[in-house]
Amino acid sequence: MMLWALVLLLGFDPSASMRAFQHDEARPGAIRQLLRLKGDELKQARENDALQAMLSLMSGNAKLDLESRILSLRAMARLGCKACAPQIGGLLLGKTPEETALAREAAVALTELKAFDVLAAGVKSEDPEIRAQAANYGTISSSERCAMLKASWPLVRLGAARGLAHDPERGCLAEALADRDPSVRRAAADAAGGSLDGMAEGNVVKPTDEAKAKLLPLLEARAADRREKLEVRQSALIALGRLGSFEKAQKILAAHHQKGGLSELTEAAIFAIAQHQPTKEERSLLQDAVDSKDCGVAYVALRALYAHDPVTAVEIYQKRRPKLNPGQQEQMERLIAAQKPRRELGDVDERESFVDGKPVEDEDWE
Repeated sequence: MMLWALVLLLGFDPSASMRAFQHDEARPGAIRQLLRLKGDELKQARENDALQAMLSLMSGNAKLDLESRILSLRAMARLGCKACAPQIGGLLLGKTPEETALAREAAVALTELKAFDVLAAGVKSEDPEIRAQAANYGTISSSERCAMLKASWPLVRLGAARGLAHDPERGCLAEALADRDPSVRRAAADAAGGSLDGMAEGNVVKPTDEAKAKLLPLLEARAADRREKLEVRQSALIALGRLGSFEKAQKILAAHHQKGGLSELTEAAIFAIAQHQPTKEERSLLQDAVDSKDCGVAYVALRALYAHDPVTAVEIYQKRRPKLNPGQQEQMERLIAAQKPRRELGDVDERESFVDGKPVEDEDWE
């Protein structure tokens, strides 16, 4: 304990940490210190090969306590030790309860290190959590992931569905869209649209024409099924938008304007339409949605309009601002402010006038 107390008092010192690793009572605390490092100290630890090599050895040392071995795995991930990946991969196929706990931590560490080729070995694990992690992130073939959609564990099927999100050959997700578990159906809908999370921004990997032909009718059926879980319908609706099908979203928006409806589904419809440049008809639907009595729908519609036509959206926002809650108003103000051009010091803008030789800015200019 005295040794570890001294390490804490002195701050991070790689040589002191290495000495602490040799003592059972000081080892866990010394490793935890690595997990808390920031800034220059973190950089120093990431550049220390000897420190990382020692962590690698400790994680594989069966004579050490489980806590120290698990903390070593977390520290390697924190320090970005990609050279440690082979050693970590050797822990993936544990049998005993202790080995399985360690293997789960190893799978997480490999994911954080982006060592997906090493993580692929986890598909052979008997533990569903490890298989799910490998199915999701491991470098495995489309056919292997499709086969894992038939696994008995829902967690494994969910991982396999997510792993197909960025695979053009993902037509086998048609099976997962009919899965008995709603979490798997939702993951399949998200993945069908090319996203791990239906609401996530970013590039979408388009499916092949054959895969798209299989998935579109099933996504339409999920989005329209009133008996389906709401979150599955939302994901299906957004996936349709990502794949270029907007008819369902248009109908939901029109129905909301006429007679209301589920606000969550309407927001998903707005997000689906925002996946492309809205048509004149769709812009009209979005403007109608800004008038919704539901401030959540109004806000999402306003954001969608702003993404494609900021000038018109700002004009509408000025009129509709009272309909939004304070938090939404603040978010819109930040969004608008972030888009305003800023002048360099000393620049003179045409909006400026001069009084007594000094520039006076227009009230609307920040």
